[in-house]
Amino acid sequence: MCGRARCSPFWRKGRKRHHSPARKRARQADQQLARISELHRRGFATNANLEAQTASAASAKAAANEARATIGDRVVRAPFSGQVSLRRISVGAVVSAGDEIAAVSDLSAIKLDFTIPETMLANVRVGQDISAKAAAFPDYVASGKIIAIDPVVNPQTRTATLRAILPNRNGQLKPGMLLSVTITSKTRTAPAIPELSLVREGDASFVYTLDADQKAKRIEVKTGTRDGNLVEITSGLKVGDKIVTEGVVKLSDGAKVRTGKAKSGEASAKSK
Repeated sequence: MCGRARCSPFWRKGRKRHHSPARKRARQADQQLARISELHRRGFATNANLEAQTASAASAKAAANEARATIGDRVVRAPFSGQVSLRRISVGAVVSAGDEIAAVSDLSAIKLDFTIPETMLANVRVGQDISAKAAAFPDYVASGKIIAIDPVVNPQTRTATLRAILPNRNGQLKPGMLLSVTITSKTRTAPAIPELSLVREGDASFVYTLDADQKAKRIEVKTGTRDGNLVEITSGLKVGDKIVTEGVVKLSDGAKVRTGKAKSGEASAKSK
């Protein structure tokens, strides 16, 4: 929960072994220089003695500074604040440049990369709204926006990569989670029916509607996009039409049907 991470406690032990002796020698050299300087002032020490001790004190101070810098190199500072993961190394281990000690994650926002078929590129843009759900939290829907679209399409998969940012103020989403993404594009109000209501013959789609006498009538419809188990109807039906949602495989045009209780607020019918 901090912006910097220390490698492990053994680095602090190293400071006592290496930094303290160097600092002690520098302090002793300064004290000896003070005594030689006083003796020189009184005429009891030569210029050569004073110069030698001055050089010795400077050397000891340089060694102490080097030891201090070496200890400073053993402190790893993250360029941002976040949560520190479990330590990847054990106490006493020897580490080299590039070894991973721990991961620091900024969970205030999640960067999400996902792919879409190239045929959908005309329907997406930077700044577009998306929503995402994680299997770990099925009742939680995270909302965000697309911030970048990769201009290069993968020639093997024929997909393009999109990048979105999801605010994560409560910290529920974690890096590495698998998310299901929904892109909001060209919102509109249109009739939609359960996919099980459709009867497909080649490239054509049909549904059975009910007239006032509860008789089935097969009509051709044009379909649009899908949302879960619902299919958009672009032509052939209007809002309020009664359709048969179960038993359509055994149903024939003009057959008498018996209506049943609607499911999830949608009209349904069963054939005899």
